[in-house]
Amino acid sequence: MHGLATTVSTDKHFKWGELLREKVSLKLPRSWVTFHWLNLCSSFFLRCLFRLRANNVENVPKGACILAPNHQSYLDGLFIMAFLKKKILKDTFFYAKAEHVRHWWQRFMASRHNVIVMDINKDLKLSLQKLADVLKKNKKVIIFPEGTRTLDGSLGDFKHTFAILGRELDVPIVPVAVDGAFKALPRGKFFPRFFQKVNISFLEPIYPAQNDSYSSLSDKVFQALSSKLEKSHP
Repeated sequence: MHGLATTVSTDKHFKWGELLREKVSLKLPRSWVTFHWLNLCSSFFLRCLFRLRANNVENVPKGACILAPNHQSYLDGLFIMAFLKKKILKDTFFYAKAEHVRHWWQRFMASRHNVIVMDINKDLKLSLQKLADVLKKNKKVIIFPEGTRTLDGSLGDFKHTFAILGRELDVPIVPVAVDGAFKALPRGKFFPRFFQKVNISFLEPIYPAQNDSYSSLSDKVFQALSSKLEKSHP
């Protein structure tokens, strides 16, 4: 599972608002009861294998929002899911690249466990429209602004995909600071380092202002995450 981030046009003359408001044919994946139980099992094992803690989960608002975590490891999504209440988790969606969902059983599982399969390289605009449709249906999406895992544990450059969605659809963005996951499973490693301390901090929602550009909104989220991570490592 992934959070979407890739390079998109931020040209002020490009009418993202009109594009994202277009109706698309999207049937949201059904949340089978197994989605909740698999998350419970995953959460149990993660709490046994890592010193996992979370702060301010109550900052996740009701209704549509974008959860924007920094990306330290393959386990980030599971770490975050471990602290989402059942009702919130049911309304939270992820995306998977089509190239990673090739087999019938993968497509079957995705369609029943809140995963939206998208071919970003083939049709980026349609992919963004699908995510916009999720938000318009008052659901939540997880988007990693960096678009890829960190190489050294530091916060990488942000793509503006999440900011475009937040600004044009006027939905709040919740920065989620993931700290310690890089030590637990750094990029390039297959086996995790168990019993590492991992903290997940749900920061205060950032609501797009009328005068926000995509860049300025993205910068607000970057600064919020950067400040939190720096305070954790003075």
